[in-house]
Amino acid sequence: MKKFLKIRPEEVESAVEQAMRERNKASSEPFSVVCTIFPEYDWVKEILGDHADNAEITYLLDNGVDLHSYQPTADDIIKISACDLFVYVGGESDEWVKDALAEAANKDMKVINLMDVLGDSAKVEELKEGITARAEETFDNDIGRELLNKWGIPENFIARAFVLLGYCEGEYPQSKPRREGRVVIVDED
Repeated sequence: MKKFLKIRPEEVESAVEQAMRERNKASSEPFSVVCTIFPEYDWVKEILGDHADNAEITYLLDNGVDLHSYQPTADDIIKISACDLFVYVGGESDEWVKDALAEAANKDMKVINLMDVLGDSAKVEELKEGITARAEETFDNDIGRELLNKWGIPENFIARAFVLLGYCEGEYPQSKPRREGRVVIVDED
């Protein structure tokens, strides 16, 4: 079951400030924050304001990386292990976090799991007929995996919406004209 996030900034701000105060008492090194997604990274920078110069803020995901299939590199694990504050979404996409935190070198690290922060106020995603479940079902077989491989898409890719790829039999219906540059046609030949 997926949940949508509606974060209360004051909760994140409070945790960041508390972790930063504790770090400043113990060391003269910069305060280290690791975030898994850009909104977290951006919030931390906003919350720290002028103090951001005294912090090392790391955003783990590179441009174009799918959050849902992200797996940390060895360097990412090292950064997480040594940071003062680790902020992540939680949920199905972040199952790798438990293992990363178990190996943490910094036992005083503060961790913010945004799904835990939300608790019962997270909205449950409704699965509508024919959206994600159907797309995942379509590619969860030998033919589907072969198509994904042919298109250069990893097998562990999680479909976020069902896209009509074609018809097995019969003629294609005539589509309405599209604006130029708005439709990408994939030719299997």
